[in-house]
Amino acid sequence: MKRRQTVLMAFFWLGLSASFPARADIGITNGLTHEKTVLPGEAYESLIIVKNFGDKTQSFKAYQTDYCFYSDGRQVYPDPGQMPRSNAKWITYYPQRLVLAAGESAEIKCVVKVPAGGNLSGTYWSLIMVEPVTEVGPEAVRTRDGRVKLGIKEILRYGVQVISHIGDSGKREIKFLDTRLVQEGQKKVLQVDVENIGERWLRPVLYVELFTETKGSVGKYEGGKLRIFPASSVRYRVDLTNVPKGRYKAMIIVDNQDENVFGAEYQLQLNP
Repeated sequence: MKRRQTVLMAFFWLGLSASFPARADIGITNGLTHEKTVLPGEAYESLIIVKNFGDKTQSFKAYQTDYCFYSDGRQVYPDPGQMPRSNAKWITYYPQRLVLAAGESAEIKCVVKVPAGGNLSGTYWSLIMVEPVTEVGPEAVRTRDGRVKLGIKEILRYGVQVISHIGDSGKREIKFLDTRLVQEGQKKVLQVDVENIGERWLRPVLYVELFTETKGSVGKYEGGKLRIFPASSVRYRVDLTNVPKGRYKAMIIVDNQDENVFGAEYQLQLNP
């Protein structure tokens, strides 16, 4: 079946654990997902607009990493160009250092040159990290009685995803890794771990339809929409708290909202 294809913007932030709250002195004002459909041999430009939201002049730095994430919550940031689908080596960006007055904005220009020839297919991506330049380490705080207490400074940094899709190419395929019913207080949640084993990023919706032998379908329950890069995996969560106890056949559908729809069937026992 044919359905419309949608592309949505995603963002994330990264930080070091700290005992003092971070100040959001930095912001990316034109989005944290920059994607483009291109062909081998083509080049294109993308701008990252950085703003200093602080009340004093601040230096910022930009640098590259690769990026991948997994259903167990892990996120990894290898050196640029290490992952098989990294486009980091296609990208030239400047400036790599910025000094912005309070309230000032500036652009980081990214030029992406896709290699000609080869066997490029599907989605390639990497990150441009942007963060304030500051010392990370013990910070002295003097208490009312004059003693010095040490804390940790916190850094807020942003990862801008630079994504290159090679035409409409690339295999779309997913794998069901694990399905587990968990009790969270008064809630019953079905966790479904899904891996993208294809070549192109996906943004599928997951839903579960439950059936009984006597009544047939008793309802559909949605688990949301998540972006999945190739070789990455995600965990969908479906709230089944209001489903009556009993034994069900569960049809799990992962729908990329195009011609790519994947399914799996499980037996599910819901207890009181």
